[in-house]
Parts: sequence; structure tokens; C-alpha cells
Amino acid sequence: METASFLRASILETPQEPCDEDTDAVQKEPMDSHAHPLPPIYEDKSQQGASTAQTVTQPQQEKFVQEAESATLDCTYDTNDTSNYNLFWYKQQRGRMTLVIRQEAYRQQNAKEDRFSVNFQRAAKSFSLEITDLHMEDAAMYFCALMERGTVTQATERS
Repeated sequence: METASFLRASILETPQEPCDEDTDAVQKEPMDSHAHPLPPIYEDKSQQGASTAQTVTQPQQEKFVQEAESATLDCTYDTNDTSNYNLFWYKQQRGRMTLVIRQEAYRQQNAKEDRFSVNFQRAAKSFSLEITDLHMEDAAMYFCALMERGTVTQATERS
């Protein structure tokens, strides 16, 4: 079954000199000179309702934040499996896919890797990614994925 939802996240440069533009306007305008826009968001729900009943959803479509700040990206999921699954956050940048962090469902402790950590709530079926001290290289498309019994939930680009 293939289902995933992608989140586009852009990091805004911290101005070295005062900027004439209103900060709110900078954050709302992805084409502003301080923002680094990313590729479009893809969502493939064509396989929902299949027998494995896996779904992965990210409610936010995009987020704009300043360098050195923190950002939280939310993800919810649904699976029939009670504890034999893994959750992943991936980062897509310049056509390359990189694993950011993995959470095993049977573990109680939240995963943490350097500036990346998760808040995993199994009962709520929630899997959020927090990135602290954001850098420009963190600007990317992020997506969460679920692997259950060897089947990776993934997405395909649609034209």
C-alpha cells in the first residue's frame, strides 16, 4: 500500500542588516528574497482503503521559520498493527532522499539524533519531528513514513 503526505519547509535567512519588509510579510511570501522556496507538495491517497489499512497524514502543508529557531512538523498515522512497525522522517532535497530519524513503535523512549527529535504518542497515533537550531541546509521537503511488517509506505509523484 502506498500512502504518504509531504511537508514543504523553508528556512528564512536571518537578515544580517535590517530588512525594510515587515517580518510577517516575509514569512507569508515564499518568493521573498529572504525565503528559499522548495518543490511542490505531493500527496498520494490513491491506495487508501486497501486491506492493510495504513494511512499517513501531515496536516501542515508548509512552514516558514527563521534560522536558529525550532520547528515542529506534525504527522499522524493509522495502522492495524499494535507494535510491530517503525516510523520514519525523511528529508528530500535536490532530488536526494535522506533518512532523518527512525522511531520503533515498541520503544517507549522518543528517538533523538543531534538536533532532530521526535514526540511519539502511540495511543494518539502521532509522530512529530522537532528540529532545533535550524540551519539553511535544513530547508527541504520533509515527510513521515510507516513501515509495517516489511512493507514500506511511500508516495509517488503525480503530474
